[in-house]
Amino acid sequence: MKYLEQIVICNNELSNVNWIRDNKFNFHYVNDHEKTFSGMTIGDIIFHMNYLNKKYPKANLPVWFEITNNGLEIADKLTYILMECLCYYYLNYENRNIRIFWGPEPTILTDGIRKSPLIHLNKKFSKKIFSEKFLSDESDTHYRKVYRLSDKEGDPFYQSVIQTELDLFLKKMDIKRESSEKISEICAELIGNTFEHARSDCLIDIDLTDSHGKEEKGVIVDGEFKGVNIAIVNFSDKLLFEDIKHKLNSEELTGEKYKKIMDAYKKHTKFFDDNYPEDFFYYLAATQLGISGRKQIQDVGGTGLYVLLQSLIEDSDLSNCYVLSGKHIIIFNDDYLFENEEQWMCYNEEKNFVDFPPNKNIIGGCPIFFPGTAYNLNFVIEVEQ
Repeated sequence: MKYLEQIVICNNELSNVNWIRDNKFNFHYVNDHEKTFSGMTIGDIIFHMNYLNKKYPKANLPVWFEITNNGLEIADKLTYILMECLCYYYLNYENRNIRIFWGPEPTILTDGIRKSPLIHLNKKFSKKIFSEKFLSDESDTHYRKVYRLSDKEGDPFYQSVIQTELDLFLKKMDIKRESSEKISEICAELIGNTFEHARSDCLIDIDLTDSHGKEEKGVIVDGEFKGVNIAIVNFSDKLLFEDIKHKLNSEELTGEKYKKIMDAYKKHTKFFDDNYPEDFFYYLAATQLGISGRKQIQDVGGTGLYVLLQSLIEDSDLSNCYVLSGKHIIIFNDDYLFENEEQWMCYNEEKNFVDFPPNKNIIGGCPIFFPGTAYNLNFVIEVEQ
């Protein structure tokens, strides 16, 4: 997967805690205290592996990851997808044998762990099956594929192929057709953004949970509902905001939308601090309709994220939806996500992107540097009766 190695290269800290070596020269990373497997755990694993590489360069020693806490939970879908990416890297780039021993408790948001290729690195180890299923896997309730930039460049209709494949999978689900079409459009747009802006491959993983009930403000809602959990990941040497930041600071912009966003920037400079860094403004700019990082374009663009956000606004059944790039996370908190009459995406109670700063509850940080862009999306969708 293009640029996958960057997740290790960009996080070059070292840690030498909890390494245990057995008499067969297997190295054991033992973590028996984590209650939640999170980005902090991912960072800890990378830093431990960096130490091992420094101490035993080119040794390719086998490693067992043992996350043994009873009742272990996984923070969200994207977290275990990143663990899959790490394991794929160590298996195929460093040519190690990697095993993982854990027993996480699936929740509605992490139910897909039961279908993860990581199960083939557990008691029944198969590097071949893990690697195959990392790149492509499909069942009635699970869709996984790495879409290649090289395929896109060789096929002018590749974006339509992606849309068709997603449509065919989502049609098999017994969720409302309108919802499945919306999800398909969102995913295809975000994959297209990867090709156009990140110039990289894109991994998508979708899983559908079992039916369950739903409550709203303590009242049981009629009907059956399913969770649709999605992770979309690209690794790249370009972060989500970089093209737009460069454009806004280097081009003479005459388009009305661009004039307005430059006006917003000037007003936001007085709000910038450690909790709202300047670069975060450019992340928010990247979500606006009609704002493109492409050179000399001032009247179109900026549709992928905007389509996603429109959908999130329309559907209030959200949980833990966010986008991660570099060290920053935009949390799509539906208490502070609004589209105003001028078609600006606003992230504050004032419903005014230009004049007011984003609410602090939509600004998050990542314990590692993520080289690229990754989405964690969860929808609760009504089952078709």
